[in-house]
Amino acid sequence: MPGVSGSASATDPVTRGMAVFNGVGACASCHAITPDTTLVGPSLSGIGARAAAHGGDYLERSILDPNAYLVPGERYGTPNGVSLMPSTYAKTLTPEQVADLVAYLHTL
Repeated sequence: MPGVSGSASATDPVTRGMAVFNGVGACASCHAITPDTTLVGPSLSGIGARAAAHGGDYLERSILDPNAYLVPGERYGTPNGVSLMPSTYAKTLTPEQVADLVAYLHTL
């Protein structure tokens, strides 16, 4: 994708997290990082500040259990309250990849 980067082998967790976001996690396929841009899922612009307001493990839990904090609106979930976000990341991402992704998301 133009204008995005990140390296899975970087020493910095934020850079590795960016690589997960744009690569193996495929987050960029559904989530924009620019304000007021909606792809499939909500924009993640400012997610770091919103996560801080929720406290603790908000981002990690949102990744591993997408139904935990469902963004209101029919666009993001089924009528019975099931998130459209895949619920497989606990199996497809390593704990380090999740931690790196969370580190990256906190910078947004």
